[in-house]
Amino acid sequence: MNHITLLVGSETDMHIAESVKKVLDVYEVPYLCEVSSAHKNPDRVREIVLDSESDVFICVASLSAALPGFVASITAKPVIGVPVDAKLGGLDSLLSTVQMPSGVPVAAVGVDNGKNAAYLALRVLGIKYPEALVKSGDGVPASTESPSSFAFFDLPGSSTTDTSSSDQSEDIESEEDEKPKERPSGDWL
Repeated sequence: MNHITLLVGSETDMHIAESVKKVLDVYEVPYLCEVSSAHKNPDRVREIVLDSESDVFICVASLSAALPGFVASITAKPVIGVPVDAKLGGLDSLLSTVQMPSGVPVAAVGVDNGKNAAYLALRVLGIKYPEALVKSGDGVPASTESPSSFAFFDLPGSSTTDTSSSDQSEDIESEEDEKPKERPSGDWL
């Protein structure tokens, strides 16, 4: 069983989907990756979602970014939207992802931030499979640490289905990534 379904609105958005896949591969979480547009192939998207046994959906989309909202409209499972910068600095797809009507929630990460979508999906899976979520010493999932400090194991199912083509030779962390900053202290906390 695939625990995550990764839907990509267009082949041009695959470079962001690759960052999602790299994280999921490192943590050995089974997933399905499909490229299908909510605008051009809505019946195919609906079929993928309704046939899926996944616990979480990650939708990567640019421009009007209808994919995350469309998926959220046909499933009660968590949907994470990843807006992609294709035009307007990604603001168009970001606003399309976060401005959803009441009752059709989509969780969103930053523009082009596929890695955070994967890390959020891992945390969501940790709710259903708490025995499988290994946490760091302070009880917070260590999303930027080594996989041994935050990993899934013994989850039902173990296969990953990827219908896209990719080269996964890069590390999941790039030089541009910032390390998490400490929380500020103050009376407001």
